[in-house]
Amino acid sequence: GFQNSLIQYKLKSKNGEPFSLSVSKRADGISSLKIVLKESLDREIKDTYLLQVIAKDGGSPAKQGVLNINISIIDVNDNPPVFSKPLYNISIQSTHHKSKPIIVLSVTDADSGENGKITFHLSPKTSDLAKSYFLLNETSGNIFLREYSNLGKKKTYELFIEARDGGSPPFSSIATVLVNVINQHNNPPFIDIQYVSAISDNTATIFEDNKIGSFIAYVMVTDNDVGQNGQVNCHIKDDTFKLQSMGSKEYKILLNKPVDRETQGHYNIPVSCQDKGLPPLKSVKTLSIQVMDINDVQPQFTKDTFQFFTYENKDKDFPIGFVNATDPDLGSAGQLTYSLLRKEKSNLPFLITSYGFISATMSLDREKQDVYKFEVFVKDNGSPSLNDTANVVVEILDQNDNAPYFTYPSSDPYTLNVQYHPQSKSDITVL
Repeated sequence: GFQNSLIQYKLKSKNGEPFSLSVSKRADGISSLKIVLKESLDREIKDTYLLQVIAKDGGSPAKQGVLNINISIIDVNDNPPVFSKPLYNISIQSTHHKSKPIIVLSVTDADSGENGKITFHLSPKTSDLAKSYFLLNETSGNIFLREYSNLGKKKTYELFIEARDGGSPPFSSIATVLVNVINQHNNPPFIDIQYVSAISDNTATIFEDNKIGSFIAYVMVTDNDVGQNGQVNCHIKDDTFKLQSMGSKEYKILLNKPVDRETQGHYNIPVSCQDKGLPPLKSVKTLSIQVMDINDVQPQFTKDTFQFFTYENKDKDFPIGFVNATDPDLGSAGQLTYSLLRKEKSNLPFLITSYGFISATMSLDREKQDVYKFEVFVKDNGSPSLNDTANVVVEILDQNDNAPYFTYPSSDPYTLNVQYHPQSKSDITVL
């Protein structure tokens, strides 16, 4: 019957699983069902899903059929091989047995099948000398000494090992193996310093706004001696910087205090490493650090108020005076530009050059104005720019450029009529 054969479909899955059910009816009345993927999958997180499609009719009671669907995710090569660490630092005796591996490299690859099958290869960057002494098993990752190798006088050999998976295209990664050859002699430690930022092979650079704890240099100490002869302690004396151990014979140099280029622009820090042999042997290497400038100092006028005197009636462009400011920053951060601060509706008869020379733009008249007060502005060319202001007072000195004139009487000639009083001592008039 119609009602008993009316079918509804439902996908049963766990919350969050990336599948949905699409149902559509064909022209002949039969439903077409599709399992639809809603988002991308990651086999390394989950490689199988179990779903159920339930078909339920419209009868009373309803009856249902269940279809179990098992979905397996096929791997693609989307993960590179990963070494257990990027740098292997090992030591071997010069008499190391040829059949015993000097190291077994550990590599993981989250992919499966051929995509996760690892082979090992010596990188072309490995020197021919190192290749002549060491043999790499491409399947296991074991490194051996070659049968007739004589390690000679060289103490450290550097091997670059490539781990490559079997994907198409393959992924690969590189690890460095440092092989230190141990002899029975007591040799001083060898110190190698690698700078994070450098202006030369021997000088590191830091900016004066570097934060406390900034990583400045990496220090690796090599001492291939046996026992106490090969145990090394390192230290530095300057408390502006800190030597922090990273494990066996590896250190990093960190900024321990703020630096100010204007106070001290260069540091030469001895890094001292000493072994525990008898007698103990010590090596010292100087850590050279150049402090780079930032625009952290405001320009400063040499005075709060500059006072100048000039005579009236001098020609246009007559020099008035010179203002100056200091800025210990370097480069554009220490280059200064001067200008006048003009108040609204004020017309100052002065001009200042970018170097601080003040001159008059017109002939000055003391009888019109005898004192000028204004501000001068200086800024540096750093980014962001810093600035300062100072007061300027210009006093106009008098010259004898005006003849005396009578304010009374105002007529010339002036006629005065008086009465004669012989005994009078009163003034006739006041001129």
